Parts: sequence; structure tokens; C-alpha cells
Amino acid sequence: MEITVKLYGTLQRRHPGYRHTEGITADVPDGTTIAELFSLLDLRLDQQVSVIMDGRARKAEEKVTDGACLNVFQPMHGG
Repeated sequence: MEITVKLYGTLQRRHPGYRHTEGITADVPDGTTIAELFSLLDLRLDQQVSVIMDGRARKAEEKVTDGACLNVFQPMHGG
């Protein structure tokens, strides 16, 4: 399965060479979870993030779908 991950906010800065227009693409086995995908891509997201896939917020233990684009957002702060 081919998956694309797009990072938003300051998350992009943590991954040298990241280009938002392309995102990060990977071929992963069927049944891969979001947490496993992050591990496979060596995405060290040490803070709470929001992951949107297919227009819905997803949890780390959910499986990715073929052709999915995961949008990963940093936590929002402020008032």
C-alpha cells in the first residue's frame, strides 16, 4: 500500500529535507497502523499530535488505508 504523510506547523522543521508539496511517501504492508507507519518512517513525534485520514481524526492504533494521505498537526495552544 502506498501512503503519504504531510506534516503541518513546526513538525516540518524536525525532518530535514521535508517538502510539504510532496509529503513523505512510503509503501507499507496491509494492516499497518498509524503508530507503526510513524515508526517505519522514523517520525519521532514526541508530542501529542492530531492525525487526520480520509477527513476524520484517527488514533495511533487505527490501520492506514491504501492510497491514504495522513495530515499530521501539532497541538494548538493559546486562547
